[in-house]
Amino acid sequence: MGVYGITTSKSLQLIAEERAAKKHPNMEVLGSYWVGEDGTYVWFEVILVDPSHPAIRSDPDFAWLVGKEDREERRRRRLRERQRRLIERLRKRAEQSQKSQSQ
Repeated sequence: MGVYGITTSKSLQLIAEERAAKKHPNMEVLGSYWVGEDGTYVWFEVILVDPSHPAIRSDPDFAWLVGKEDREERRRRRLRERQRRLIERLRKRAEQSQKSQSQ
């Protein structure tokens, strides 16, 4: 006899984010997204930010990340909407900088 239908209380994506945060304690998890999977493994790309970097500290888009003391609570809270908006802004900036460099 086996036990079927038991699932973990955490998603695989959350587990991947926690492992990345544990491996890099000085970084903050900004978000993650699904990359691929096979029969055994599932891969997620985890985006990490260094809150002590001068460029991050001076950027107003990252003001919510810099200066807060309760980092564990922030990791548990999933700031999904804010993260998505910030990632979209960063992608647009990267695309604009690539276009300006190619011209």
